[in-house]
Amino acid sequence: MAEFVELRLEEMLGELEQTERVGLFSTEEVRSIIKRRRDFEYKIQRFKKRKEDYLKYIQYEISIYKLLKLRRKKTGYSFKKEEIDHAISNRIGTLFRFCVFRFQDDIKLWLSYVDFCKQVNWTNRISKIFVKMLAVHNDKPYLWLMAAKWEFEENVSAENARAILLRGLQFLPQSKELYLESFRLELLFVDRLKKRKQVLGVESKELNEETEDDVLKGKLAQFIYSAAIEKIPESRFIVQFLGIVKTFTFAKWLEDIIMNDLITNHSTDEHTWDTLARREIEGRNYQAEIVAGEDSKVTVEEENTSQIKLAKFSVRFQNCCDTYEKGTEVIGTPLMYQLYLGTLLELRNQSKHLNIVIPRLYEVLEVANDKGYLTESLWITIFKCLL
Repeated sequence: MAEFVELRLEEMLGELEQTERVGLFSTEEVRSIIKRRRDFEYKIQRFKKRKEDYLKYIQYEISIYKLLKLRRKKTGYSFKKEEIDHAISNRIGTLFRFCVFRFQDDIKLWLSYVDFCKQVNWTNRISKIFVKMLAVHNDKPYLWLMAAKWEFEENVSAENARAILLRGLQFLPQSKELYLESFRLELLFVDRLKKRKQVLGVESKELNEETEDDVLKGKLAQFIYSAAIEKIPESRFIVQFLGIVKTFTFAKWLEDIIMNDLITNHSTDEHTWDTLARREIEGRNYQAEIVAGEDSKVTVEEENTSQIKLAKFSVRFQNCCDTYEKGTEVIGTPLMYQLYLGTLLELRNQSKHLNIVIPRLYEVLEVANDKGYLTESLWITIFKCLL
């Protein structure tokens, strides 16, 4: 063991001699570093490996690396980075690699390795680390999501992100999170392509001519949605897709498909009626023009800020309540009334038109109370809102 440790220390002398020669570290500091490294090397060479020994060694090397950065900034010396900085960062990477190999169950350790690679801009290595980590921890959806998000947003590779999520769905075919993120990623990818094409007038290098049209239309997103609801045919799950797609104006046709599925296949589900009603208040199902009378004495600007806004809210609110009322006729369950009241309470807190909202709130409260549909927790929420 001693011979191996001394050999390792001898390999490190080059970088330390360079730091001393250029004035980044003093002779005393170099001696201290050698002593600490010798202690750490002996500990990690024990027959029984301890994770704590690796972590302390890694933390010590990171502190040296950070100190080196500060000394460079202070002295203005920017040379010999290959011999000094890269040697230290490579050693830290090697320690991380040995550590995650021996203690693969520790997810925090894997993620610390990823964070360090981000700090030193080791992009290619991050992708490989995620692949190895997911091979061990393939039962955790949030890790698949984290890897895909990094590939799409930071590594700017939609292809890698797509591959990760599809691979994740093979291991977790009932994961709602993975389906929703795959759906969102495909729409974001289309949005990115459209903006690139509009601004630069260039075609995507990630697609060939045959597939680009289908991708730009959002066909991949539709495919993922169809596969998802086939595996998990739940109304609340479908509603989550609506929450994503409505933010992409180019995908209105896909939003209509999802709405049609919701209405056709889940017409007796409380969350279907809740979604329909909430869309009314958002104005997503309401299309009408409100024209002011010829004898109106207010300006156009005043109209837009007062009369028209009030008129639009009144119509949308009435449409929303009518939808809920129809829902209570079709279903009439406690949950239906609770969702109805939940929306009214939200509007009561958010809307400026309390004279319109509060009377309806009291009416529905009375009906729900008479039917015995109000739970204790809902009563507490109501009192908090009304006080």
